[in-house]
Amino acid sequence: MRVFDPPDAYFSIELPGLDNPRTLIITHDGGESIEARELFVRGNNITEGYTGAFHEIPDSGFEADDDVSPGDTLDVTIQDEAYDITVEWVSAETGDSTVYTQASRGEMQSG
Repeated sequence: MRVFDPPDAYFSIELPGLDNPRTLIITHDGGESIEARELFVRGNNITEGYTGAFHEIPDSGFEADDDVSPGDTLDVTIQDEAYDITVEWVSAETGDSTVYTQASRGEMQSG
């Protein structure tokens, strides 16, 4: 029997406020390091190109096999004051996944 065993890690999402109102900061707050290829940003009203694996985000500074470790941060640009965002681990081996953190603000517009 296969055991689901996601890395033990903690992330937070902050909006830095008036200094940069269209940027969210994702921080690895503690726990195990995780390869950038296995951490994903997902959500709505996020600027095109700022969703996907951590190493695919513009100016992330991560390569696919780099470890994202406690203290590392990633800036994500949002399109609007209303957004929802999730940081998710997806195993490269099994496809298993778990959500580490999520945040939302405002009311989303339906298409």
